[in-house]
Amino acid sequence: MHFLKYVTLIPWYIKRQGLTGFLKAGWDRIWHNVNNNDYLYVYDLQNNVIPNITSEQDLSVQSFIDFDSIPPGILEQLIQNKAKDIVIPFLKRFFKKGAILWVALKQNTVLGLQWTQTGAKKRFHSIPLLDNDAIILASEVFVQYRGRNIWPSLMRQTLLQLLDSGIRRVYIMTNVNNKSMQRSIRKTGAKLLGAVRTISLFGNYVSVWNKKSVVIHNV
Repeated sequence: MHFLKYVTLIPWYIKRQGLTGFLKAGWDRIWHNVNNNDYLYVYDLQNNVIPNITSEQDLSVQSFIDFDSIPPGILEQLIQNKAKDIVIPFLKRFFKKGAILWVALKQNTVLGLQWTQTGAKKRFHSIPLLDNDAIILASEVFVQYRGRNIWPSLMRQTLLQLLDSGIRRVYIMTNVNNKSMQRSIRKTGAKLLGAVRTISLFGNYVSVWNKKSVVIHNV
C-alpha cells in the first residue's frame, strides 16, 4: 500500500516538476542509494565562523518543534508545494525523530525549509554527536524560488539561532556528486571533514570513511 500510494502521486510530481525534472529526481534518488558516498562538513559555531551572506531583504526563518505548532497559513503553503499526501506524513515522521523544522519566509510566503536534529536525540548520523552538536537532516528551497541565494541565508539564520540555543557544532552531508550543493555549503562557511559511506546491516549502521579524504580541524 505504501508503494501504491506513491505511484498514484506520479502525475502530481510530473505536473509540478515536469517530466524531465521528475525523471532527473528519480535518477538522483536511485544513484544516491547505490552510490551513497557523501561529503561531511562541519560549522564551528563555537568560534563564530558564520559569514555574512547577501540575500533577499526581509527574509526570516522560523522554527517549529512539533506538528501542532505550525501555523495554518504556513502548513497550507507547505501542502501546496508538496501535496497533502506527501507533506503530512513527512512532517510527522521527522517530528517523531525529535527533529526541528526551520522555515524560510518572506512577507509570509514560504520559500523553503530544512530540518535539524541535536546530538541529545542519540540518533546515528555517521559521526558521534555530542549533546551540544546538531546535524542538518534535509534542506530544500522550493523550485519557483531557486536561483535567488535563499538557501545560504536560510542556513545562516538557522546557525545563528542554533548558536543562541547552545549548539557549538553543526554537521551537514551531501552526495559527492552534488557539486551545486557543495558550493552552497562552502559559501556558508562550513569545513570539509571527509568522504563517508554509510551501510545498513540488519538494522545497524556502519560508517566507512575514505581515509585519504579526511581533513583534521580543531573544532
